[in-house]
Amino acid sequence: MSLAREAGIGFTISKLTESLSPQIVSRAWDTAFDSKNGIPWVAETPTLVMGIHLSHGLGTNSITCVAATACLDVGCMQMAQELKVQPKSDIVGSLLMQEITKSLCHQYRLHNDKRMPKRVVVFREGVADNNFGPIFDTEIRAIRQGLFDVVSSLYDFECPNQSVCQMNGCLFCTPIITFSVSQSNNVPRVVPSERPTTKSKNVPSGTCVDKLIMPFQNGMQLSTSEDKISRVKPAGTNMQLFELSDTGFDFLLVAHGGLKGTSKPILYRTILNENFVWKKNEASTQLTREKLEQCTYCMDFQYGTASKAIRNVPVVEYSKRLSNMAMGYAGYLLGRKGTSNSYIGLAEREPGDNNGEHKAPETGPDHYINNDMKDRCIESGLKTVLLPAFAPYSISASGNVVHCPPFRPHLSA
Repeated sequence: MSLAREAGIGFTISKLTESLSPQIVSRAWDTAFDSKNGIPWVAETPTLVMGIHLSHGLGTNSITCVAATACLDVGCMQMAQELKVQPKSDIVGSLLMQEITKSLCHQYRLHNDKRMPKRVVVFREGVADNNFGPIFDTEIRAIRQGLFDVVSSLYDFECPNQSVCQMNGCLFCTPIITFSVSQSNNVPRVVPSERPTTKSKNVPSGTCVDKLIMPFQNGMQLSTSEDKISRVKPAGTNMQLFELSDTGFDFLLVAHGGLKGTSKPILYRTILNENFVWKKNEASTQLTREKLEQCTYCMDFQYGTASKAIRNVPVVEYSKRLSNMAMGYAGYLLGRKGTSNSYIGLAEREPGDNNGEHKAPETGPDHYINNDMKDRCIESGLKTVLLPAFAPYSISASGNVVHCPPFRPHLSA
């Protein structure tokens, strides 16, 4: 099935605009049924779209650069980034993921007249199937805790599901989450069933496979099982249950149009989809597999220097560029190149934390902090900020935190 015709893509751009698009703030083009309404489903109600990518150094005693990108507008063209560093690991540490979530959530609020997002969609790149359990236990719970910290710091409220929530955040007191894994290294290849007569011998842009080879994965209902998403509505909440007919959410998408060779699809595997089960407000619609496919394909057109759809979603591509850029400076950050002074250092353990041993896998790895903030009387999470000028807050000498819009560079150039 091809999403190009169904999505109604209207895409025109001149060479001049293409060359200048990374330098301007305004949106150069849109992909939607109505260009004024932004990305389908995302534009219905305030929705935070995040992309996360990890770049690893060589060797076992190296570091991992964790980069995250968030879409600030309904067209998914204006971005905010966040960067953290941790010891080499495939799982983002709980504290770092909380701080990433809080930073990007605050940047979204500052850009949207201080409105909190009602829904969150996360695209996580580079996760193997055997890490789905640790991802859910560590990263998704940390995202939830980060959202709860933001909500509780802004509003005076009491969770309607307090007996279960216990101040850790739940879907009834925080934005509801959809977490999808973007697997770029996969085995399946998609080819036309009949030899094309056009110049390109590949499948067209927007080809999506969600049947035939996918029923086993979709049949497991990995993302909407009752042990992950409660179906019990507590008293005092306005959220409503959708009618459920779960057919799974995994699909293969060839967003780009390949001229030669065989197009390699991206396999999207959804670990959690609360937006399919619960309706946050009246403006929200159910995130079915078809809507997830459509909004993912539309976002593939929103890369600043490409005049067509790219292979992966831009929030992941921007994060990949940032993490690879940071990894190139790893030697300078650690003081192994240039001057002997290191810019980052491994955070000291709290007294009595596993007797000084390495943390258990479910809590994630340690983290690096900015040495300039090491001795300041501020929260431990704020010490992980590597580039204070790009953070959504300023920290005074006395440790007071003031939220303010940061400078947002465009990494597509």
